[in-house]
Amino acid sequence: MKANHHRGEADFDLAAEAYDRARAGGLRDADTYQNLAEAYYELKQLDKAIAVLNEAVSAIPGSGELHYIRAKFLWEAQTGEDHLAALKAAIPQQPNNIGLWGAYFDLLSHQGRYEDIMKGLSEAYRFNIRAPRMSLAEAVTLSSLGQMEEATAVFERLLAHDPRHASPKLAFAEHLMKAGDAERAEGLCAEVLVDDPGNQKAWTFRGTAWQLLGDERADWLFDFDRMVNPIDVQAPDGYASRDAFFIEVRKELEALHRMQSHPLDQSLRGGTQTNGFLFRLKNPVLKALQMQIRLAVESVVATFPDEPDHPFWGRRSRGIDFSGAWSVWLRSQGYHTNHFHSQGWLSSALYIALPEEVRSGTGTDGHIQFGVPTAEMGLNLPPRRIVKPEVGKLVLFPSYMWHGTIPFSSDEPRMTVAFDVVPTS
Repeated sequence: MKANHHRGEADFDLAAEAYDRARAGGLRDADTYQNLAEAYYELKQLDKAIAVLNEAVSAIPGSGELHYIRAKFLWEAQTGEDHLAALKAAIPQQPNNIGLWGAYFDLLSHQGRYEDIMKGLSEAYRFNIRAPRMSLAEAVTLSSLGQMEEATAVFERLLAHDPRHASPKLAFAEHLMKAGDAERAEGLCAEVLVDDPGNQKAWTFRGTAWQLLGDERADWLFDFDRMVNPIDVQAPDGYASRDAFFIEVRKELEALHRMQSHPLDQSLRGGTQTNGFLFRLKNPVLKALQMQIRLAVESVVATFPDEPDHPFWGRRSRGIDFSGAWSVWLRSQGYHTNHFHSQGWLSSALYIALPEEVRSGTGTDGHIQFGVPTAEMGLNLPPRRIVKPEVGKLVLFPSYMWHGTIPFSSDEPRMTVAFDVVPTS
């Protein structure tokens, strides 16, 4: 399909025309609607994108995926409309549709609306819906509400029903650490890693359990001195200075931040994030930035030790590839919650613009910290390393390592480019 080709080439005007023709010709599936909405978004036509998503959930009301996408879009655009309204209206029409319930519970979870999830589960159970996805939502929600014994009971039933499924097992491990049973949590993570040795979430949780248990293997997995690598990204030829280059990068990125609020399912709070893979765009400044980043990453990876049995060092290969790239704009009091990246190998923060309060401040406001688990786990683990941002500085670290941003106060934004890298043969 030509539309997909144009989208892949970041020719969004041509993609929008092609997807629109396909829609007019009767091709009205979820992919067509989603891709047309994205093309309009990239063309700065947010009203058209919203209209397409509204049509999508009207034409395919049983698609939990489309409802999820529409709700997220409305949330970020801050239109003033209830982003969940269409989904809440669709559920009573198809009360046995697990996909709709799942999308609804996921969206509520991203907002921390756990009481509403419990109300929804009570309604769903009236229709005798007992799918594992629903039970997992119940277990996680009970844990989030502090009902630890009740949550444990639901997790135990899930584990008995499917003892090898990684997702509920890792959710159970997270719950157990909150409940004070790091030893059993570690064992569950080890079981997952037998079947899936590269599971980043399992390594994150196993390392956290090791820390709680005082196990020296935590330092082997989380070597904050050697694995957190700050490096200066150089300007390409043709620029008078690094400062001049990053001022140009900032101008290009500012035009890409079109939303009003953070994505519901991401770690940032008090800011915005660009859409899609940043380096797919036909922008010479961003292409130059990608090349300079690649050079910096390759220079760091070349220094990695030869430890083939290590889950981080052992993945080093002859080449690297980007598995995702985006930009984040944080406003005053903005921050990233402590999190990890489940799909990468090497993750990053490259600082493009910083408030004076962060550049010249003597404290740690606006800095990046490592080693602190998400606040929802309620664990008393302090930061193991804190790095001060500088414009043009790239900080690289294992994707499985906990990291987050300390909030700051300023009228100026804090802008970064972030990406995940995976090894290639």
